This record gives sequence, C-alpha cells and structure tokens, in this order.
Amino acid sequence: MKILALDIGGSFIKYAQFEDGVLAEPGAIPTQADQGPEALLRTVRHLADQFPEKQAVGISFASQINPVEGCISSATETFPGFTGLQVKKLLERDLGIPVSIDNDVNCAAVGEGRLGAATGCPDFLCLTYGTGIGGAIILGGKLHYGQTFAAGEVGHMTLRADGIRCSCGRLGCYEAYASTTALIRRVYLEHKLTLDGRGICELCEQGSEGINETVNRWIGDVCAGLTSCIHMLNPPVVVLGGGIMENTVIFNRVRARLENELLPNFRKADIRQARLGNTAGMIGAAIQAQELCL
Repeated sequence: MKILALDIGGSFIKYAQFEDGVLAEPGAIPTQADQGPEALLRTVRHLADQFPEKQAVGISFASQINPVEGCISSATETFPGFTGLQVKKLLERDLGIPVSIDNDVNCAAVGEGRLGAATGCPDFLCLTYGTGIGGAIILGGKLHYGQTFAAGEVGHMTLRADGIRCSCGRLGCYEAYASTTALIRRVYLEHKLTLDGRGICELCEQGSEGINETVNRWIGDVCAGLTSCIHMLNPPVVVLGGGIMENTVIFNRVRARLENELLPNFRKADIRQARLGNTAGMIGAAIQAQELCL
C-alpha cells in the first residue's frame, strides 16, 4: 500500500509517502496552528492532493488523541482550540480513504518497534526528550493505551512535589526538569548563554567544564524519572529518543548513570538509542494506517 504519512508538530508538518517500509518524497511545511483547526485541515487536504496514489493517510499528532474515534481528546497549548476536533471523520469524508491518527510518541514507538531500535521486541518503553517528555508503552507488540488513551504521559510524573511550575500548570513535573527545554533554560540561567540542544552538546564535547556540570545535573533529573519508570514497569527494553538523545555522548552518560541508579534486579533493562530520528512518527503513523486497512 501507498500511505501518506504526516507528523504534525507545533512548528512543522513533516510528510512523506510510505511504501514497503520506505519513506519517499519527504518534505515539511509550517504548521501555523495559531490559524485554527480548519486552516490545518485545509493544509492536510492540500498535501493529500499532492499524493494522488495514496490509499490511506496516517497522522502522528503532538497532543493526546483518542485513536478509536480519531479525535483530539486534549490538545497541547501549541494547538489552541483543537480539543475535540474530529480529524478522522472530517478527513475521511473529504478524502474518501481511510485515515488514522495517534499521539506522536505512540507513533514513534510503533515505528521503532517495527523498523527501528526495538525491532522484534514485544515489550518495551519508549521515551522522547524534546520540548517536553513523551512516553509510550508497548506490551505484547501493541500499544498500551490506558482508560482514556493517555497512558505513558511520563512527562507529567511529579519529580519534585514543591518544584517549579510546568507548562501544564502543575508543580514539579518531570519534563519541567528533564526535557531539552529544561536543559536550555538551565544553561541560560547558570551561564547566560542562549543555546539550543545541539549547541549545548557541542560545548560538552569540547570539554566546557561549566556546561558539563550543568548537563550532568540535568542528567541526574533525567535518570531520576527513568528510574521510576523502570522500577514501575520492569521493561526488558527502553528506547530513548528525541534530538538530545541522538548525541552519543549524552546518551552514554544517561545509560551509565542509570545503571547505578537502578536497583540490582532492574539493571537487566536494555537501554537503547532510538534509530529512526525524526522519521519515527511518520513511519509509525503509516504502519497504523496500513493496519487499519487490513
């Protein structure tokens, strides 16, 4: 099958045609979520017109999704006014082909489980570190969704009960301390440097003592949350993704410290670096759309 795969994030919509495990004709355009739901749907319809041979559409979306109804159950602040949007129903009506939609990290986990770092693993945990922290749980080769399709929201575990305020409004959330956004904020507050994740990693590799100290404290918070996840779920494999985890120096530091943090009976967990990068969401979304048609 030829599947149009879309990964809709806060800044960009990534797209490609997926067939036989390969993404072709990839591209990206601005999301412009501030223009509202109908504008986004028009953009998706326009993209769909550019792929006349598509037989289905698979969408990875950066919000909480009800994949059964195909709607956005709880939109992030990046998508104001999108909660409740019946994406599947509206697009299937307009395009005349099957449409699937799921949370972006769920899609990434499906991609990594079929064609990436967790290929062949029926049970694993997938976490991504970026603007926030997302999580997905695969059990028996299938996503574990939970009662309201929101299982895996590890970014909003409480790391420090009296901690700083998270973007969700609560205090002390994991992602408020251990996301890439949190690291960028720390580097600015402690060193007055405005850097992105890539710039921070470069200074680490160059041996900047001050930056390395800041990064190591951040890694401590990363591992504190990871330890809780592993102690709770006891997964055989944990896949770590997101741009910051693509840096081998950072990933290796996290893995080394995590081994010392875990209780002995949990150290068998195989900590793996995600392989598919920013294509994981599109690949997973396409696989889900393909399975919808079977």
